[in-house]
Amino acid sequence: MPCTAQQETARFLVEDKKSACVFTAAKDNQPGLVAALDALPWQDVPVSHVMTGRGHGRAEQRTIQVLAAPDGIWPHAAQVFLIERYVYDLHGTLKSAVAALGLTALTAAQASPERLNWLVRDHWGIEANHWLRDLDWDKDRSQLRRGSAPQIMAGLRNLATGLIRASGRTQIAPTLRWVARNPARALLFLGQTA
Repeated sequence: MPCTAQQETARFLVEDKKSACVFTAAKDNQPGLVAALDALPWQDVPVSHVMTGRGHGRAEQRTIQVLAAPDGIWPHAAQVFLIERYVYDLHGTLKSAVAALGLTALTAAQASPERLNWLVRDHWGIEANHWLRDLDWDKDRSQLRRGSAPQIMAGLRNLATGLIRASGRTQIAPTLRWVARNPARALLFLGQTA
């Protein structure tokens, strides 16, 4: 398996920073790793932990299966895992099912299956914020790259997102288009009339 930026990141975190990492493998940027993880005997591995929750008009169930990492699969890998996430509407109808393969430098003593499940869930929450910034706010096309301007714009985007959500709206992109058609509407989010 050729050396990749993600492998170098794993080495840096563990060797230089004396830290640990949790990676979920993505098919598009780590096809060899995904194939190696997918080839493991998951059908023989019992579910180690089940996480359930309700919110935002849906019910969710996450299961995790964990194995000791095979030698040489990834730098400093101690455990590998398979997480399956099922999302149901409140009537019990399955809306989506997603499987994620991953690995961690954390040993079984450092991270139980329950903790791994939570770590990956928290990571996906962070990714959702990146998705929002990248797609809805189109931040990658921003010309602001120097000084404190990028941080200031990130703060303003976060403030605007928070104001939009506090108003009861849940879809950012349509709200941004609605405000763009009449910028005076932005005052509505500050408690002013447009």
